[in-house]
Amino acid sequence: MAREIHNKKTSMDKLIPIERARDAICYPDPMSETCDKLVGALLRSGIIYFVNKGPITINKYYKVLGKGWASIVFLARIGDKEVAVKALRPGSRRHTLLHEAAILLVASRLNISPRPYHYDHLFIAMQYLDSIPLIDYAEQANPLELRYMLRRLLTKAYLLDLIGISHNELARPHNQVLVEKGTNEPYIIDFEAATISTNPSNLTQLVGGILRIKKVRETIGIDVSEIRELLRGYKLTKNAEQRTRAANILINRIAPL
Repeated sequence: MAREIHNKKTSMDKLIPIERARDAICYPDPMSETCDKLVGALLRSGIIYFVNKGPITINKYYKVLGKGWASIVFLARIGDKEVAVKALRPGSRRHTLLHEAAILLVASRLNISPRPYHYDHLFIAMQYLDSIPLIDYAEQANPLELRYMLRRLLTKAYLLDLIGISHNELARPHNQVLVEKGTNEPYIIDFEAATISTNPSNLTQLVGGILRIKKVRETIGIDVSEIRELLRGYKLTKNAEQRTRAANILINRIAPL
């Protein structure tokens, strides 16, 4: 996705009225009908300012938090609070974010994901995390911090399995997991491809994904064949009590206290 993040007041040179930020929030077609609808929906939700801050540059001036084939993620203001807004791009093959918003509402109650505040079929305004991607965090964290974060992250993946939500992208967790600065708390993001499933495999996908990160392998000193055997046991176990026991054994092996 935890406390709400109330950031220090943003300098006015970074605040742009939403209507004037069309080139960023509606990239690549700011004059489209979709953009008109998005701007109207944002304003009705009290989102009147675009915050020009983020690692990605659009049109040589605007800064955003993320840019994918289906959506743009940018920083905005509701009152004095900064929020992350995920908005559908004009021309996207996706037609609504309501499914993702519904999943976030459930996942955020377990502190798995950022908490959504407002949503529409064109956007989701959610808790903004001052955070870094998992891959960058792994490179700079000390072994104790890394093990603590991994333990929290793997537990959250198991909770997703338990409640029947399949993220479907955790085999490549590098940018699907953010770690909050200061707290080292991991959050799973980007539920665009998520589905409801009777047999989700978030934990097994995530374990496979983190084992591809060299710093993780070096820190936890794992025996890959042993981990594969534990994963096999977890996947084959259907009884809820036994599955929880198998998950705990796996998590304790990878990230012991």
